Amino acid sequence: MRALIILMAILFAVSACGKKAPLRPPEEPPEQSLR
Repeated sequence: MRALIILMAILFAVSACGKKAPLRPPEEPPEQSLR
């Protein structure tokens, strides 16, 4: 059960980051822009 929850959490985080920072040449560090 824990593995499934962790997997869903990772997929959710990746999808959220994908919407905010599309896969393009990095104009600025995405980590600093999110924080």
